[in-house]
Amino acid sequence: MDNVSEQLVTIKKSVAQKISYFVLIFLIIISGLFIFLFTAPLISPLLGLVVGGIVIFLGLLFLSNSVFEFEYTFTNGELDIDKIIAKRKRKRLITVDIKGITDFGKYADAPKTQSDTTIINAHDGTSDNTYYADFRSKKYGITRLYFSPDEKTMNNINKYLPRNLRNK
Repeated sequence: MDNVSEQLVTIKKSVAQKISYFVLIFLIIISGLFIFLFTAPLISPLLGLVVGGIVIFLGLLFLSNSVFEFEYTFTNGELDIDKIIAKRKRKRLITVDIKGITDFGKYADAPKTQSDTTIINAHDGTSDNTYYADFRSKKYGITRLYFSPDEKTMNNINKYLPRNLRNK
């Protein structure tokens, strides 16, 4: 029987991040209107409208690309982590062979990393349910992954972890 689980992890934003997001939206709209109001009388109203609209569009597009979530797909000992950007684009971050993990545990218990360690953050933004996993990657070398698995994904990972790392 196959061990399969999928999990979608949304990033929990702090109050400061939410406020800064709204301030940026406000500034983008104000700058677009400012460009329209000051270029329309000088050059042409149509050109001012187009340039102001382009500024607003590009600013909002930039902000929408800062909204992302992670998808964990566990299949028979392999954990695939994808980053979904603005619910439009998907990018594979890494594939981890669970049997190759050298250290594993809760985020709070994570030892210090070496200077040449690549860190991949794919967690929900809180440390409550965040785990770390150390392993060697072909692409990144020595790697530490921070992620937030749910109960089903965690049970599947525990089945494939080396014995000395299980139930940490």
